[in-house]
Amino acid sequence: MFQTDPELTMQALIQRLSGHMDVLASEVHQIEFAVAEEFTQPGSKVPRNIARLQRLDFLRQALEDMALLLLYLSEDCFGKVDPEIPDRLRLEVSKSLLENGAPQASNLGSEEELGEVDLF
Repeated sequence: MFQTDPELTMQALIQRLSGHMDVLASEVHQIEFAVAEEFTQPGSKVPRNIARLQRLDFLRQALEDMALLLLYLSEDCFGKVDPEIPDRLRLEVSKSLLENGAPQASNLGSEEELGEVDLF
């Protein structure tokens, strides 16, 4: 069973969330480059797909902004974290942010968590 750190403060959790959001933004940035490389292949429908790439760019920028916002919010946030929160989360990598001595969730989780690719 998952154990939430009983001493986890809101400030520490929000700082962990900020770091995790930053990692997610970096992942989206890498995906942007991979997709862009595919669009340069012969026969690619670049004009139609540019809008999709722009959505990835927007997603990355939004994640970066949220990471910064969470970091700034953590500077003025106090109190303990509700121990019931992990039961409401899906991913183990998200739950790990609540564990005692948890790392900054610097990866996207296990292969099982990544699941099937649903691009369309």
